[in-house]
Amino acid sequence: MDKVIQNLKNMEKWIDSNLQRSANFETHYDFMSFAVEVMNRCLYLLKLGVHSTPDADTANTGYTQPKAIIVGHMVRLTKLYEGALIHISGCQVELARIFFRPILETAMKIEELIRVKGPVSSDFILSAAYPELEMLGETGYKTKDLPCPSSEWQDIRLHHLIQNGDCYVPNLSFNEPNPNVGCPLTQICLDALVTYLEWNKSDPHGVMTSAIAKLRELNASLDETHESWLGGKC
Repeated sequence: MDKVIQNLKNMEKWIDSNLQRSANFETHYDFMSFAVEVMNRCLYLLKLGVHSTPDADTANTGYTQPKAIIVGHMVRLTKLYEGALIHISGCQVELARIFFRPILETAMKIEELIRVKGPVSSDFILSAAYPELEMLGETGYKTKDLPCPSSEWQDIRLHHLIQNGDCYVPNLSFNEPNPNVGCPLTQICLDALVTYLEWNKSDPHGVMTSAIAKLRELNASLDETHESWLGGKC
């Protein structure tokens, strides 16, 4: 535990010393390298939060089903975020973007589950445990009979095709990620983690919450600075 506390203190020191760092960035690579550093620390906090428990009994025996549902969603959020980070680090923005919707939906589900008071119905458990069923139910004839939506076409045209006159050819190369993908995902996950820790009562002294608050501030600053930098390039 002492090592964890020291790690969190070191993280806060790192954040404090880097709050103004992005103001001096001049290249896309500078922004992305720093964004990955921020995301790595967010992932550490997520994993630490998942492993934290409110008491020794829970640490030894685990959670009962109503609480385990929320814990499981927090684990899912952590895994999804790690998947996004892997692809961002691998400069595969198209694959990283795939994680945005499930991360947002999982964070919203955590908030929803925590708001529920009393016993959780079996129907609610089913919908919480298997959100993939909803997506599967939307497939079928719709995917065959409906035209490609204009918003989806724009994504396909920009990221997966190369225009050749009036025609298009496949584009199998990946676009480089940018903080516009990583920063929002980090903000969503940090917000969900704060909610989770408050519900789980597993950070009674606010040690993790303090580091989370500082990292949220740094992440927001990075996002804003990058937006201003992009504006200056236009």
